[in-house]
This record gives sequence, C-alpha cells and structure tokens, in this order.
Amino acid sequence: TKLPLVYHFEPGADEDGVTLRVPQAAVGQISEDRLGWLIPGLLEDRVLGLIKTLPKSLRRNLVPAPDAARKATIALMEYQQQGQPFWPSLCQVLSKLAGETIRKDDFQTDKLD
Repeated sequence: TKLPLVYHFEPGADEDGVTLRVPQAAVGQISEDRLGWLIPGLLEDRVLGLIKTLPKSLRRNLVPAPDAARKATIALMEYQQQGQPFWPSLCQVLSKLAGETIRKDDFQTDKLD
C-alpha cells in the first residue's frame, strides 16, 4: 500500500520533519520494522544522526562519523532488501564497524535533529 508523506521544514519546531499519514483502519497493519526503513534517500543522514546520539564511549569507534554512516548505509541496503527489521540490522552493522556491541537502547533518539 502506498501512503502519503508530508514534509515540513521548520528546524526546532515539533512539526519539523516527515509525517506518514495512515488511515485509521490501517494503523494496526503498520509495523515499526517497516517504518524503520522509511525514506531510503535519507537513510545515510539518519544513520549519521543516530551515530551522533551514541555515548562517547561507543561513538569514538565510529569516527569519522560521516564515513561510518556511509559504510553502514551500504551494508544496511542488503538487510533492507531481505526485509529485515531496521533496528536489529542497524545495531548489527554498527557493532561490526565499531568492534563492540551496540544496542538500540544505546541510541538517544530524543537528541535527533
């Protein structure tokens, strides 16, 4: 099913970003696993933003962060094509790049731009 996306550019505002509009009848059919892959063209930017939210003890193993994000995004494309969920895939890829375990709880998503 194709669903509309609405983009609002207003940095710092609650409305800033992309909004997926889902009919009420379809809400139960939307999984967090699929939403994790939302907007493939912005995946590298999202990965970079997420790396920046990691604690310094983990983040220091992923420097320079833009390079790590680029490498991670390339690796993540295979997981996406296989229909794998976003968060476990991201954690696995970044753990491999960092040389230590990174869990979903390590990300401070409330600090994302």
